[in-house]
Amino acid sequence: MRKGTFLFPLTLITLAGVALRFYQLNTIPPGLHYDVAANAILVEDIAIRGYRPTFISAYTGKEVLFFYSTAALYRLIGSSVFALRASAALWGIVTIPITFFALQQLLRHDRHSRWLAAFGATMLAFSFAHLVWSRFGLRAITQPPVQALAVGFLFRALRAGRTQDFWIAGIFTGLSAHTYLAARALPFVLAISTLPLLRAYWNPRSIQPLPSAKQIFGFILASSLVVAPLGIHFWEHPQEFLARISQVAPRTAEVELVWQGITAALGMIFISGEQYHRFNIPGKSLLGPLLGAMFLLGYAFAAWRLLRTRGENGLDKPINRVAELMLIVWIPAFLLPTALAVHEVFPSTVRAFGLFPLLFALPARGMILVLDKFASLHTMQKIRLPIILLAFAGLTGALTTRNYFAIWSNLKTQHLANDGDLAHAAQFLNTREENADSIYVSAIHHQHPTMAYLAEEYEKIKWLRDARALAIPSDGSALYLFPQSAQPPSEWISKWKSALTYAPLDPLGNVDFHAYHFDHVRAIPQPEFQDMYANFGNIAKLTGFRIVASQTGQPLLVDLRLHVLNPLPDGDYRLVADLLDAWGYPWVQSFNESYPAEQWREGENIIARLEIPLPSGIPPGEYILASTLYSPSNYHNLPALDSD
Repeated sequence: MRKGTFLFPLTLITLAGVALRFYQLNTIPPGLHYDVAANAILVEDIAIRGYRPTFISAYTGKEVLFFYSTAALYRLIGSSVFALRASAALWGIVTIPITFFALQQLLRHDRHSRWLAAFGATMLAFSFAHLVWSRFGLRAITQPPVQALAVGFLFRALRAGRTQDFWIAGIFTGLSAHTYLAARALPFVLAISTLPLLRAYWNPRSIQPLPSAKQIFGFILASSLVVAPLGIHFWEHPQEFLARISQVAPRTAEVELVWQGITAALGMIFISGEQYHRFNIPGKSLLGPLLGAMFLLGYAFAAWRLLRTRGENGLDKPINRVAELMLIVWIPAFLLPTALAVHEVFPSTVRAFGLFPLLFALPARGMILVLDKFASLHTMQKIRLPIILLAFAGLTGALTTRNYFAIWSNLKTQHLANDGDLAHAAQFLNTREENADSIYVSAIHHQHPTMAYLAEEYEKIKWLRDARALAIPSDGSALYLFPQSAQPPSEWISKWKSALTYAPLDPLGNVDFHAYHFDHVRAIPQPEFQDMYANFGNIAKLTGFRIVASQTGQPLLVDLRLHVLNPLPDGDYRLVADLLDAWGYPWVQSFNESYPAEQWREGENIIARLEIPLPSGIPPGEYILASTLYSPSNYHNLPALDSD
């Protein structure tokens, strides 16, 4: 079959992939999630501020290829959410023709290799999971194309024997280590898959030319040189190599949990996929039942071919056996990262993203086997098979368009799951008319990256993490923003209605955030407190407390009021309280660092809520709440001073 036969349908499919990945890219997905905003900031550091990492240590560690490629786009069109997402979309788009190239080279021994590659590229182009990840702005989107290029050039090198292809394959193999954590499985896949080659070196009757020592050395050297900067970084910072893995990996004696991870990972291909709605229609599998059946057929056929020692298509040639073995090994190897990540959401599409795009070679082979069974492909391929390919593309494209734009993007949880309320609040900050001497923003995370990237006055913001604290400045005007994901206790702000300046609705009709503006702090109403006095090292003093009514079986809620006297010494001081019985026995401890001590300013009043879980069986009686300001990094309490 001539190459030109595939050019037209592959071009149409790629253009359709472009449309899917760029349509409404500015608004879908909504908002700007913490992780994506953090990426935007890191890319700015590279593009604008001269940051040149080989590995990004922040945010539990990030590989850098996506960041450098996006930084190049930032330099061309400027820093924006669109530029970040466009970078991911471009990576997703180039994966379509790369998939055709890789599958064709991998399966060149199959007489239908080009059709296998064409159907596989079509499945990738209209894969729902791949479309989702092509529109976010997260680094995992770089893993499939780089791994596919490594495989494609490696098999072109093995079949044609060209030394330069061994070098190129080595470059992309090394580059895969700079894409995403799960790509560390690739060297093991290559090592296992090439076992038939090792056996062939000891077989003097081998009928296929084998790579020379010089070519093998070139591949290893090229990959080693590319991965070397990352290796040096981990040599200097060994704790970072396993930092993220240690957070999600199973602990000792968690055999049952590991088994759940393995079964969930196997099922995500065509039974039940990721449940996390931000990345998937909950439970939607990667392939679905029909393509899943084709996947099983293709996988069984690959295993059958591998077990045959002789037959058509030259399966007695070691390189062809390497190709079949790679298809067999690829699936469990790249399911393993999600199978073992049992202390996070599992199964996880992103941790199994290394499956792409070779995953699609198996259902493509299943489809070709079925078509060849009922009608000879030799008689079909001139006219009918291109029509079947385009019809298949149209059907899968329509289904994916519906699933993404009509179902997934309209899930009720998407707005908050992607920090849409904070993005909306940042827009308000940038366009508001009132000036404020002090700006307070509540958020689930301290110094939330969504605000850091979008808010023009970010440096002026003081953070009320989880809205479990409220700060009132000593003087001037004040603006408070409370997104719906981090609302303060209602009794704290029950008398603030006259200061409410803006309360827009989200797409579901809920108030997205409340904005309160006070011309002077004297106008800020505060809840009633019982007076008390305790002085902590002349840094801050307790001036009041209030016990919030709580129900049996629920935590005891206590609000404490602090007044800041002087600047704090170095340290991460937090308000800590122990619940002591009449004999001084500490039953439980609670602490609050919602308003971090580094933000404290002289004259501020701080209201902090302590949530004290009452242990079952705690006896009735009188208890004392013993409070202090404690620095965990310095193991230091501020001294309690009396009136003298």
